[in-house]
Amino acid sequence: MSTTRPFFINSFSIHFFPGIFTNRGTKVKAIANGIIIFLILLPQFIIAQNITTVAGTGTAGYNGDGILATTAQFNGVQGLVLDGAGNIYAADIAGNRIRKITISTGLISTIAGTGTGGYNGDGILATAAQINIPSALAFDGNGDLYFTDRSNSRIRKITTSTGIISTVAGTGTAGYNGDGILATAAQLNNPNEVSFDASGNLYIADWFNNRVRKINMSTGIISTIAGTGTAGYNGDGIAATTAQINGPCGIIFDNAGNIYIAEYGGARVRKINISSGNISTIAGTGTFGYNGDGILATTAQLSGCAYIKFDIAENMFVGEGSNQRVREIIKSTGLISTVAGTGTSGYNGDGIAATTAQLNFPFYILFDQPKCSMYIADYYNNRIRKVTGGFTGCILLPLNLLSFTGKNNGGYNFLEWQTSGINNDYFEIERSNDSRNFKAIGTVNGFANSAPSHSYSFIDQHPLNGTNYYRLKKADDGALTYSQIIDVTNRQLGNLSMNIYPNPGNGQITLTSSGIIDEIKISNLAGQIIYHKRSNEKNISLQLDQPGVFFIQITTGNQTIIKKITVCR
Repeated sequence: MSTTRPFFINSFSIHFFPGIFTNRGTKVKAIANGIIIFLILLPQFIIAQNITTVAGTGTAGYNGDGILATTAQFNGVQGLVLDGAGNIYAADIAGNRIRKITISTGLISTIAGTGTGGYNGDGILATAAQINIPSALAFDGNGDLYFTDRSNSRIRKITTSTGIISTVAGTGTAGYNGDGILATAAQLNNPNEVSFDASGNLYIADWFNNRVRKINMSTGIISTIAGTGTAGYNGDGIAATTAQINGPCGIIFDNAGNIYIAEYGGARVRKINISSGNISTIAGTGTFGYNGDGILATTAQLSGCAYIKFDIAENMFVGEGSNQRVREIIKSTGLISTVAGTGTSGYNGDGIAATTAQLNFPFYILFDQPKCSMYIADYYNNRIRKVTGGFTGCILLPLNLLSFTGKNNGGYNFLEWQTSGINNDYFEIERSNDSRNFKAIGTVNGFANSAPSHSYSFIDQHPLNGTNYYRLKKADDGALTYSQIIDVTNRQLGNLSMNIYPNPGNGQITLTSSGIIDEIKISNLAGQIIYHKRSNEKNISLQLDQPGVFFIQITTGNQTIIKKITVCR
């Protein structure tokens, strides 16, 4: 067993995974009169949470790649992340490798590291690069993988398209040499976690520096957003930059953009209110231990917490390594309970209820919302475990979306969706750069009238670079549901062009296009599609009867372009 192992026992990280209701999870379909009805799966019918192993044999080591993940050896599993296809990436921490499990085949491969701890430079293939205790992983909006190269005191990046590795933060010397400088010139000290906010900025749990750092990815400048550098606790309700924090090992965000910090040394989960900048405690007393479940999270002792995830209702899941448990904090009540583990370290098999299964320092957890399952990095068992069933945050509610699609025109991303005739109060559009942390970017009001179907649209006029992930939050009679996630890649506009004249005008307008127009759609500022027509012409004349501002979208082949027009009366 590696002599570095005790270094990780105290690892404490958190992660939120905003939940989504999709039509890909557990569901029941009833077809009546041509209508698909999604039935509610009520709590009393939820099956028990069962646990299985999806990777690892339980023996520490390395026995090659290109084999089934269930037959592959790990040497301590910590960070976990999913890509857009649902493939699992794992930090083989003491094995000094990053491994990938291809979900369609079950085969395992190495995407970074040689197995020898060290540093032999950047600008080379990640598979030829030495890394030293990789602990956490995160994808950016372009699909590139970032990870904490902890004992090298660096944050490194693997460019997916080339496989080349580079350093984005840290000098390789452990320490702290200030803020307001380029991240590549800044010293870090055993960084344990990386996470992206909704704007694509990178946050680092700078563990031994007792700080949370932020890299503005537009400028490359690093700053401190929490912690003074002194380990301790000097109260809540103060600015996070004046608050002492103790061993920050995890950071992540909720849908509102608030920042959550897991403190191993402080045995707390802290929250930074994004509006005020003040810090508070949402879980833990500051005393290490376990004093039971069914109590308020703020009165519960924590010990060795790892990743934390949110379900759709923002209930929190906590992986507590030293307590050998995964626990859940219910948002509506603040109560904490155990959903996996017995409190005794060990391994007593799979195919049993998760609450009867022994775990061995379950630091990291990863929630796969579309599949309504949780992955656990069972560190000293050298396994990745999977818990399925019984997660109330995945319960499907009635969802009357008939379609939800998105297109890019080079400058805008155009989203459109169609619903059945059921009235809706409004739709809130949420965007993410990583398919996990979403932020609201707009609202579209529902139609007040009943009809067989309604069409809606929304234009994201300032999309993020690379891949943008979108989902809809639907409000109807006070109840909230979420759509499936779609992705739209922000690309440069092709050769398609469109002219509209007169603009502004009185409503009689003419469109001219550089290509044959296949389809034209016009939407109002509320996002409601007021005109839709198929075409086979380059020039189109039409009349808009109402004054206002409208968006005209034309599609030619596989290209789409959108322009704004003003009608005055």
